[in-house]
Amino acid sequence: MKVVRRILIILLILAVMAGNTVYFVFFFNTEKREPVRDGVNYSGESLQFEVGGEPVKNQWFSYEGKRYYIGEDGKAVKDIRFTIDGKEYLFDHTGAVETDKIFLSDDVLYSIDAEGVLTTLSGWATIDGKQYYGGESGAILKGWKATFEGKDYYFGEDGVLATDQIFLYQGKVMKAGEDGILSPVSGWQEVNGVTYYADKDGSVVKNSRVKRDTGDCYLDSDGQMVKNGFYTYEDNLYYADQNGDTRTEQGWLTVDGKQYYSGENGAFYRCQYIKVDGEKCFVDRNGAKIDGKPTIDQYLGCDDIYGWMTDHFSDFYFKTPYRDLFGNTTTPERLIRPYGLFGDDAGMNCTGFISSLVYYSGGDLDKVSEMGRFGKYGNADNYLRLALGGYVQYKVYKSVDAFLKSGDAKKGNILYLAPKWKSGMDCHMGVFWGDTSSENKLWSQTYATKCTVTEIYMIDPINQIFMFPIERNLTDEE
Repeated sequence: MKVVRRILIILLILAVMAGNTVYFVFFFNTEKREPVRDGVNYSGESLQFEVGGEPVKNQWFSYEGKRYYIGEDGKAVKDIRFTIDGKEYLFDHTGAVETDKIFLSDDVLYSIDAEGVLTTLSGWATIDGKQYYGGESGAILKGWKATFEGKDYYFGEDGVLATDQIFLYQGKVMKAGEDGILSPVSGWQEVNGVTYYADKDGSVVKNSRVKRDTGDCYLDSDGQMVKNGFYTYEDNLYYADQNGDTRTEQGWLTVDGKQYYSGENGAFYRCQYIKVDGEKCFVDRNGAKIDGKPTIDQYLGCDDIYGWMTDHFSDFYFKTPYRDLFGNTTTPERLIRPYGLFGDDAGMNCTGFISSLVYYSGGDLDKVSEMGRFGKYGNADNYLRLALGGYVQYKVYKSVDAFLKSGDAKKGNILYLAPKWKSGMDCHMGVFWGDTSSENKLWSQTYATKCTVTEIYMIDPINQIFMFPIERNLTDEE
């Protein structure tokens, strides 16, 4: 150390004799305060400058071709955007100011000039071979079609200018050329693995069948060609193969282990009994063949009647006043009006409550009316005829006790209570609402208490209970 000090003193004396100012540049280790030999910015070290033995502060300083700014603490500013005399600068991890640079940060374009002044950049910018466009504040356009000098361009969700690609934008199929200029494309187009058909102006055709050489294709509500699946067109059910061509032959088709039967034009039968080669069977609302007789909701074409029950159980029905058949024979729809939808104009009888569950879950009440009894789907006897006529599944029990002990009851099953006709009162209908098969709960519309949950009862003694299972309850799954 003594030798080094002597050399430094000699150099200083020689410099003074020559009339020169001496600059010392050190990277100090904050612990040992020893000069760092190289310019690497070690952890815990700071670049510092001295002029004539005094530390440089609050000023610019050049060193080895780079510019630094020394703060009040005598250390170079680093890793920060810093404002000096009203201008912004960006300093790297060594403390050197960035210059001649264009970059993107938090979806904003920035430019740094030769002096290191940082500003937002409006207009076109190319970064790593990708083109962007910054607005007045430098914010890049994202997911946006823009027009410049009469020509359209599209910037993706990442802000990059679309080039040499076909994509979908606001219901139109567009092509971006190599220069990014947009133009609509028509006809059959593949976009991200999905097939579309576009009109002359690029508009995607939707909810339509389109002919092509190999057959008819269907474009859904989003304009996507249906492949390997069923679709509904003009109230008929069809199937499109892996190429999107609609199946047109008559006969059975097996899809995912289920069987479907189509007529001569390729349309599939659904929600009805059909007879094929002497065999009578039922196909559900989706066209799938079911074994044996359908449940009542399957026969009527309901879509998740249990879901409707549970979703609208609370308060939706409970304020509904009683309304009987008399005076309403020509307008039975007045008997299926729950309070949750109709307010003061609501009204139901007990069968109207069941019919409302069917109707609002997508079922066809005409199949109930077709049974021919007075009151149409407001008359419980029409539901009974669905059972006795062999149309739907049902079970019969001699008493409430027998029903609850059978273990057959499941929440959501529909009940028809047949009376012994002692007082002349009518039959009754409702929904079994017990959480277990033995819990005595009936959800129904009654004359005295409006729509509510009670025990299973009628004014007249119960002679028989007809239970209609629903599709959801065919298994033990809850």
